[in-house]
Amino acid sequence: MMRCPMNLRFRLATELDLPKIKRIIGEAQAKLRKEHVDQWQNGYPTDDILRKDITNENCFVMIDAEDRLLGSFTLVVGDDPNYEVIKGAWKSDNPYVVLHRLAIASSFQKLGLARTCLSFVEQKAKSYSIRSFRVDTHEDNLPMRRLLKSVGFTYCGIISVADGTPRRAYEKELG
Repeated sequence: MMRCPMNLRFRLATELDLPKIKRIIGEAQAKLRKEHVDQWQNGYPTDDILRKDITNENCFVMIDAEDRLLGSFTLVVGDDPNYEVIKGAWKSDNPYVVLHRLAIASSFQKLGLARTCLSFVEQKAKSYSIRSFRVDTHEDNLPMRRLLKSVGFTYCGIISVADGTPRRAYEKELG
């Protein structure tokens, strides 16, 4: 079994990271497809979306001591139009951060790196004095749903993303 890489760090993604980010997202799409999860199977996220994340300084990458890019995600601070309407109820009306497009390289799966990314986002939110963290996932993405539950997220209801697809929405209030 491979051990978790040490000396992990996060930084904003640059345009030079885009090919590696796309490769990692492609691996995640293949894994979801193999698990019969209809998430990220329609060309999403597009190159334009990823470039916009990078340009807007919302895309982060996780790097190890050997400068290997192990994963990426998008962190949005503030209101997200996808989260305006929910069939259910959010836990709070506080300002919030949202995590989107979390993907870990296939060769580094099952090492706790997604959990590490969530922890980084929590710390980032707290540094902005934001006390609410929201995320959504596909109904059939059971590994993500289990992860969210294990780190203290509460299921709040169903939202619809930009293309109208329903997603399970979660929130964690931060202390």
